[in-house]
Amino acid sequence: MILDLSQLSDTTRILLEVIGYIGSAVCVASFAMTSVKKLRIVNCTGAIISTIYALLIWALPIALMNFIIAILDIYQLHKMHKFNEAFDLMPASVDGAYFKWFVERYRDELKTFDESMTFDNAQHVLYYVRDNEVAGVLAYDTKENGEADVRIDFVIPKYRDFQLGNYFFNARNPFFKEAGIHKFVTKTTNPIHEIYLKRINFKHHQSGEWVKEI
Repeated sequence: MILDLSQLSDTTRILLEVIGYIGSAVCVASFAMTSVKKLRIVNCTGAIISTIYALLIWALPIALMNFIIAILDIYQLHKMHKFNEAFDLMPASVDGAYFKWFVERYRDELKTFDESMTFDNAQHVLYYVRDNEVAGVLAYDTKENGEADVRIDFVIPKYRDFQLGNYFFNARNPFFKEAGIHKFVTKTTNPIHEIYLKRINFKHHQSGEWVKEI
């Protein structure tokens, strides 16, 4: 039985339309996400809302399409959760063509983390590698007391889901412990970076430094 919208009250009809618009808006917004994981989550949410709307107005083909989209999103999220990702740190050659290309490609964003762009003269410059793809760059100086002064900790938009930070700045990662590092110290005035540091359990000190011990 097809629902006759003309027989509904104005309030009910408006409510149904609002549900439909919200579902469509969420689906469209998902494609603005730079993280694949976030895209899947938001797109799935929009598809579920759109499925409910289509069922309410008895638009079965639209309901079926959105239901399938939601199932596919859930399946892909499940695969991402179960997938055993590979994380590595690789030395970066600051004179190399790739490093220069990387810096130029992300210059505007890198400046929001290090306005002077002098991180390439740090004692240690490394690439973040995730599943054999360069996902960012880390530069730091070391001190004799086992501290690492982080000059830049930058991850490209595709991989800003906190998994890199949670892995590398964690006791699970043997790289820094083997290098004799037990504490990371950094400073930032970038609000987005502050959120990232909080999420990976850096503590903000009154001195303005963010510190994490491993």
